[in-house]
Amino acid sequence: MRFEFPEGWVLDRTSGGEGKSVRFYDGHPPNDNIRLEVSVIRALHPLALDAPLAEVLNGSIEDIGDRCQRSEAFSMKLPHHELALLDLEYIDPVEKRPAHSLFCLARAGGVHALISITY
Repeated sequence: MRFEFPEGWVLDRTSGGEGKSVRFYDGHPPNDNIRLEVSVIRALHPLALDAPLAEVLNGSIEDIGDRCQRSEAFSMKLPHHELALLDLEYIDPVEKRPAHSLFCLARAGGVHALISITY
């Protein structure tokens, strides 16, 4: 997986412990407004390769904060991989202002990647 990100953004390779995820910030936390996070998971169980991604994503993402509105995850199959997307809109419990999180669960070749952007 390859990401290009703007100069000046902060890269954190220690998120999640032992390289389980990588985070990109538009500034040093807590003075950031956007966070992009990527986690890669190798499917250990054969059933994980066949589970509907939209169902997996719906069951994995919890509501955040007050007045949380969430979309139902939807999925799409592309020639070499498949994706499921889900959106959350909520009041940030710390900042007390509107926030959004978009989640994408992708699968290809026995590997799952969870990509999220929060702003």
